[in-house]
Parts: sequence; structure tokens; C-alpha cells
Amino acid sequence: LDSGRFYCDYAAGEIYISEDPEGKTVEISRYKNGLVRLHDSTADEVGPTIVGLDVIHFAGSCIQIQGDDPYRFIEPGEMPDAPVKTRIEDCRLLFCSRTGLRVISPESYIGYNDISMMGNGAVTPRMSHNGVFEHNKVSNSNWYNLRIYPAGIKVFNQCYNYTVRNNYFAEMPCEAVWYDVGHREGVIVNNYFYDCGIGVKVEICHRTYVAGNVFKNSNLWFCNSNGCLAYNNTLINSRIDLWRNNRGRGGSYNKNYTFNHAATGPGPLGYHGHHVANNVFAGQQPRGGFYFLIEDNNNHGPVVLDQNFQAELISNNLFLNEAEWTINAEYQPQDLPPVNFASLGDFREVYGDYEEGNVQLDITADDLFRDLSKGDYSLNDLPGIPSGTNLPESIAKLLGWKAEKPGPGAFGGIEK
Repeated sequence: LDSGRFYCDYAAGEIYISEDPEGKTVEISRYKNGLVRLHDSTADEVGPTIVGLDVIHFAGSCIQIQGDDPYRFIEPGEMPDAPVKTRIEDCRLLFCSRTGLRVISPESYIGYNDISMMGNGAVTPRMSHNGVFEHNKVSNSNWYNLRIYPAGIKVFNQCYNYTVRNNYFAEMPCEAVWYDVGHREGVIVNNYFYDCGIGVKVEICHRTYVAGNVFKNSNLWFCNSNGCLAYNNTLINSRIDLWRNNRGRGGSYNKNYTFNHAATGPGPLGYHGHHVANNVFAGQQPRGGFYFLIEDNNNHGPVVLDQNFQAELISNNLFLNEAEWTINAEYQPQDLPPVNFASLGDFREVYGDYEEGNVQLDITADDLFRDLSKGDYSLNDLPGIPSGTNLPESIAKLLGWKAEKPGPGAFGGIEK
């Protein structure tokens, strides 16, 4: 059908055509994928550079960069059989029924793209060590609500040293950023998350740095992971979750994967060591009615649950007194039941050994932020705001801040 002989009503989910379809086959798209870079014995080892393309309306993927995705545990530093240094820049990837961009390419760069209206996930880097995803707009992922493990960007299967920075994620019922299955040394800094099911989920992974981000109506999860650092984030009607449960144990959810996903992570005895420091928690309606969740679920079968408290450091965070509850916490190795703590003081009475320097103020988000209605989330100069704890040098370098006692929140270390 030529232009002008069909019409797509996206709101109603209907397509109108000018031909009577009776007795005919109607193809929505002749090709499943828009652009595919195959990887075989005849291909070179360098990935493509793709700049300035619009790739719209495909049933599978807009762009695929293929390589080896081993269904096994790999040693840290082992490189996949895949093209390196793929570059995808200044493209528009729109209206794809499944995943917009699938990449297996170490040292890949994905920047300055608009990736929107994907039926399932937007971007899936696999085995793409040392990759960078920056300055992208990602919105309306999973608009079909297919629930096939979707995300704005899902960094999957032992993909080491992957950086997600300076991006805008908005309006998706799924995870915006999801590091899953054996990632090490992930970096998630200076992003905006608006109206996402979960802004960031780090699952079955090793150390990940989450700093300088703004979460609005979007949660931050660390699940069955080790040594994750959440510093200087601003959370509005959002919360931080520390989870320890049986998710990912044993076999995989995907029958095509023959290795144990949990074996790529720290294991049930290593789900601890997290830092939650210098963050700002504000807003009247965080999900569940509280700002911070510490959850132990001892459903590990015969496996002994980690005896350490999940958070190694809870320090110099600022909680407003707007939500119904401040913290929900349980610590099963010490038989402490799940409790909703109405105030920071109530939490301190039970868990005082695990926190220091945190402050709760009886003010509103309108009082705290310079201009909440316009999205200016820098803080007003108010009495009682904590000075902040010193940043690890790694975090200070990622943010470009001085390490010594920045103020709380995503803009606390920016010199005025």
C-alpha cells in the first residue's frame, strides 16, 4: 500500500487500509528487523558506525548487532566473539514491536538517540564490556505491556564495566535501567527517571555505582547483589529498595539458558555491603507509603541466608516527614519482623547500629527544592540539612565533585 492508502490509529490500536482484505494476505511489515549486522567467520572484528538514521516500524528489532552470547558462566575479563567499538549516534528508533536495539559489542557507544514507543524493551546490550550509553532519550518502552523482562536499557549476561550516564528516561511501566545476571562495576550517574515502574534495578550483580540521579515516581532497587553504592540521588515520591530473596536461584527463567544465573552473582552469602548515603527522600506518596525498604525473604530452601545486614552504610541522608512511613525494614537472621517505622527516630531505636548522621525534617518538598514545579531540584539553604558524608574517590571522580562532604541530593556537590 502506498502512502495515503492506510491509516494507523495508535490510540485505538487499529490499522485501516483502503483495500478489501478478503481473500488476500495483508503484511504489516515485510521484514522482521530493520538493520542487522551479522557476525560470522567472514566478518571483520570492528562493529559498524551508524549515525543519523530513522528506523521506524519493525516487528522484531530496529537495529541488531550480532555476536556470541554464551549460555555459560564466563571468567571476568573474558571477551566474547563479537565486533568491537560499534557506534550508534543521533538516530531515531521508533515504534518497534519488540526490542529497539540489540547489541553484542564490547566498547560500544550509544549516544544522542531518541528511542521511543517500543512494544517491549528499548535497548539490550549483552556481553558488551566497557560500553557507554549516554545523552539518550528513552520513553514509552513496553507500551504493549508484554512483560517479557522489558526495560529501557537492560544490561544483560555478564556485561562488565557498562556506563549509563546523562540520559532521560520517562513514561514506561517497566524498569528504565536494569543490570541483570553477573554484571561487575556498573556506573549509573546523572540520569533523570520520570514515571518509570522502577528507575534502576541492579539484580544478581556485583559492585554498581548509582549517583547524582533524579528519581521522580521511579524506584531504585538493589536485589541479590553485593557492594552497590547509592550516593547523592534525589528521590521524589520514590524509594530505595534493598532486597534479599530467592529470585534467580537455581535454573533460569529462560529455557534457552543452561547455566545458573545466580552463579554469576555474589551468591546468597554475599548479598550485602551496600552504601546508602547523601540521598534526599521527599514527596507525600512514595510507593508503598515509605521512602526506604530493607527486605529479607528467607526463602532460600537449604541455602543459608547471608547473616550480614544488607546495608554496610546508611549515612547522612535527608528524609522529609511527608510520607505516611519513613522506612520499612526486616532483618531475618536476628528475627526482627518487618516493621513500618513512622519516623527516623523509631527506626533508630531498633537499627541504630546501622545508621549515622541521617536527618528528618518536618517540611514539604515545596519548601526544600528551589522550584519543584519547574523541575529545579537543587536545595534551598535551610537549617538542619545534613552536610553529607565524604564520597568514595570513585564516586567523586564519576560526578566530577570534590570528595569532602558534599550536600545531599543530586546537586549537592555542584559549586554554587
